Amino acid sequence: MHTDASERIVPLEPRDQVVVEDELELAEFLRDCDARKEACLPVGFASREGFGAPVDESVRRVSLRKLAGVSRFAPDDLTCGVRVGTRWSDLLATIEAEGLTLESGPIHAAAHRSVGGVFAEAPPNPRGHDRGALRSQIIGLRAMDGRGAEFRSGGRVVKNVAGYDLCKLFVGSGGAYFAALELELRLVALPRTIACVRSKPMPRNDASALWIELRRTLPDTRSIDLVLASDGSACVEFVVAGAPALVTARAKLDAFEVIAEGQAAWHRAPDSLDAAPLIMRGRMRPSRIDDFMKWMPLEARGRVHFQGAFALGIDGTVPPALEATVGFARVLRGPRGMLLTTLVDDAIETRLFRVFGTCFAPGRISFDTSTPPTPTRASNHG
Repeated sequence: MHTDASERIVPLEPRDQVVVEDELELAEFLRDCDARKEACLPVGFASREGFGAPVDESVRRVSLRKLAGVSRFAPDDLTCGVRVGTRWSDLLATIEAEGLTLESGPIHAAAHRSVGGVFAEAPPNPRGHDRGALRSQIIGLRAMDGRGAEFRSGGRVVKNVAGYDLCKLFVGSGGAYFAALELELRLVALPRTIACVRSKPMPRNDASALWIELRRTLPDTRSIDLVLASDGSACVEFVVAGAPALVTARAKLDAFEVIAEGQAAWHRAPDSLDAAPLIMRGRMRPSRIDDFMKWMPLEARGRVHFQGAFALGIDGTVPPALEATVGFARVLRGPRGMLLTTLVDDAIETRLFRVFGTCFAPGRISFDTSTPPTPTRASNHG
């Protein structure tokens, strides 16, 4: 698997981070937090520290990056087990050596993202729709609650459906609720032939119309992205994979060119938005793309994926709130409170924390959603 130099950068260590050596040490740490009524946040390599719903500096960070390795690999069953501290790139290298891969992806900076961290953030990604959604890749998990007690959910085979809701709860949770230890994943065959094809730059309205058209006329592509540049232009990029004849035919579209082939195309992740002072992501209805383009600031850069999930970086001012008919957006970094978000049921949050213990990430109910501390949780943390 190809990794560029930027992916080898080791992120800075946040303050007061505890690195546990094994699961026994993690259980002891969690029991200590519970006894002291202290909050903690499970992290991997802490590469997303400072992004998403804010977590107070007083919350202790516990790194699970040493809980690493592919624990079980069953190529014939198209499943594997992987510990949460495993680098995303290492997982892919192991399974792709046997001709298998993950349907989701690609993920930016895979060499310093942990498997647990990727699923806990659930970032928008080009193949992350339908069966490629990150939440559809987990078929089972093993985890610890806030009292250091281990539990399991789901199973090791794709047909197992018991406990799926708990597996899906972890995806995008941002470290709230419990500390995952090991994930059971669904695998797919790595396509024989792959190409990443891109149009020439054009005005944004023209590119958005082309994106809508290709979503309708190219149903067999793995991804179709509307790629927005900060100069106000845009292009359309798609990945086609499968039989050589299909890939060759799709790669010959007028006004398009092949920019990557093979595994380089499969792993070609979107450019990072991390340097932008304002980063937001969300989902809009593809049928409302015209309204979305009017709302979006000219200097915004980023991507809109096949089913309308988007991630944008903005160097200018905060845009006005989206209309409810368009969708929603949440700020990952920068000024907050200006964007429409879905309403949160605090009662559900309270019930979940009572089940799993109250030591995890107070005020955060997902990676990008926070609520004011409730009286129950405030009292549990002193």
